[in-house]
Amino acid sequence: MSPSLLVLAAHDERHPQVTGGDLHLEMLARELSQRGWKVAMWTGRSTGLATEEDRNGVHLRRWSGGPLFPVRAFLSGARDRSFDLVLEQVIGSSRVPFFARLWTPRRSVGFWYQDNRPLFRSMFSSTMTRSLASGLQEVLRLAYEKGPLLSPSETTRSWLISEGVRADRVAVSHPQVIVPPGAIPRPYSARSDCFVSIGNFRRTKRFEEALEVLRRLRTAVPTAELHLLGRPQDARYLDVLRARAEEPDLRGHVHFSVGPTEEEKFAVLAGAKALTVHSSIEGFGWTVPEAGAMGVPAIVPPGVPVDVGKAGEGLVRVAAGDLEGYVRPLERWMRSEEDWRRSSGDAQERARAFQGSFLPAPVLSLLETAARGAGGTR
Repeated sequence: MSPSLLVLAAHDERHPQVTGGDLHLEMLARELSQRGWKVAMWTGRSTGLATEEDRNGVHLRRWSGGPLFPVRAFLSGARDRSFDLVLEQVIGSSRVPFFARLWTPRRSVGFWYQDNRPLFRSMFSSTMTRSLASGLQEVLRLAYEKGPLLSPSETTRSWLISEGVRADRVAVSHPQVIVPPGAIPRPYSARSDCFVSIGNFRRTKRFEEALEVLRRLRTAVPTAELHLLGRPQDARYLDVLRARAEEPDLRGHVHFSVGPTEEEKFAVLAGAKALTVHSSIEGFGWTVPEAGAMGVPAIVPPGVPVDVGKAGEGLVRVAAGDLEGYVRPLERWMRSEEDWRRSSGDAQERARAFQGSFLPAPVLSLLETAARGAGGTR
């Protein structure tokens, strides 16, 4: 008999505040369903979304309660033994943790995205708040350190192992790049002098740095433009960005796509010359191979794991806050077709590594072993 799985995530893909981590878990749920697993997914609810629906072989149940919805899920699910295995987000997405490892009568696997302490430093100005958040992460780490665990990158896997998780109890599940039908990279001559930054509109993505990069770049490349794409998680922050984009030396050179479809996102990438990432930490850096699939080279800070690629023609790594480190390759790619073509080809080659199987053998083995009981917590 095929295993049955319950996936616990903050949001599903139709929720307006869905994050990359949520999408990653939903993709895992779909692929396991396609392999014959019986899969259900519990997430938070948003206005206009049905309480329950079946989609892509996964039964979705959405809970009301906002950030506290995991408490309602706990009250309903603590005695539910209808699943062989629970796969849960350990931390993240602006909600209380599920803590399923502590209450479920079933075996469980935690999905841990990253060491969040650098993120807490950028999110919270209060020392006390940062300390409380870091303390909560430590409690979760102790609860989950025996594994089994999944992580989106070798960087996170190495950190978990350094924190006491056995190497055979944690596997890497890279996100998969799915290019919409009809999305085709354009030649250099058909692209504008535009660079792109992508992510949910919230302060941790640091889009204000992209605006400052554009300001400096335009002294050398007056035709340079910036396109910001993402979901509106923080309306106040988005308003601040829009106001800055209207400053005299930026007005008319900054474009916003709020809540774009996948087709719209890839269409923007297909016509851009570069991607920039500015967040202090990323669980993986999904937008880098997505851009690479469209032939777009990227510039990233230290917070992007090495899994997306080492520094090379199609990927430039810069020190945190190094604005000139962003400007130099952007200027080169916008002025030299030869340099851009070389970097574009390298970016496309890197992206191919993330367009294959979404369930590599180590991940599938960990899940199957946990479902049978040999690697689970109960």
